[in-house]
Amino acid sequence: MPHSSCDENRLQLSNKAELKLKQARELAATDDHAGALEAYLFAFDNGKYVYGWGGVRLSYIPSEIALLGEKYPPAKLALQSRREAREQLLRDGETDFDVLSEWLCLNRYLNEKDRELELLKDLEAKGILDDSVKERIVESNFERLLEEQRYEVLAEYLDEFGHKFMFQIFHYDNEVLFPDKRERKIADESMSDFWKGHIAVEGAKVFELALGVKKDLQADEIAKRVLLVNSTLETYAMLLVAASRAGRKNKARELLKLAKANLAKEEYERLRNG
Repeated sequence: MPHSSCDENRLQLSNKAELKLKQARELAATDDHAGALEAYLFAFDNGKYVYGWGGVRLSYIPSEIALLGEKYPPAKLALQSRREAREQLLRDGETDFDVLSEWLCLNRYLNEKDRELELLKDLEAKGILDDSVKERIVESNFERLLEEQRYEVLAEYLDEFGHKFMFQIFHYDNEVLFPDKRERKIADESMSDFWKGHIAVEGAKVFELALGVKKDLQADEIAKRVLLVNSTLETYAMLLVAASRAGRKNKARELLKLAKANLAKEEYERLRNG
């Protein structure tokens, strides 16, 4: 089946974007800041045409441009202008997945995530807040909303966050029971160790949310599953912080009692005096 001219254009842009990223890195290494920025921006603006570049375009490229911006201010301005263009689209009611993803990633690498909750509030006030946009913004700010104890904003997403947590348990179990023979690693960790750490961190967040919205049965089950996988001093500490922040002293006492029964005496004392 012959390719259309559109397919040919996409292929050309894809090949050029890959080439430009390579050039950008070479130019940045030689302190050709202007040349590097021009190449980086082409790679970012056209990276969506490169197969398998989702993570590269929305992580490595903007992070490298932001790093360049520490030496060459026009790079930061270029990120800001792209972020503001996408933000205006969202304020006008745009719901496109790519536009929202790009806006979120640019906020992250500009260290301006405050804008996300501000936009959420503004769109809600105007009555044009799309459910998919709200969900993505809330997910992007999950930890911050927990820290601010804004459980009412997160309440409707408890099941969603719970499902993601249970998939992490599944991945861990899969690695333990049926380890990958290729022995994949992340930052020199085995995949099972990676999931153990991830389960403790993410599980504590979902545990806190469940407590914050008075879903105690779910909270208890989450804590039980976290501790079955990862019962270290650090894990108990995270769960205690979550219970305390949610204002649930009774759950904190239950966790301390459990920790006393399962941790070494010196570890328990460190946790209790914490």
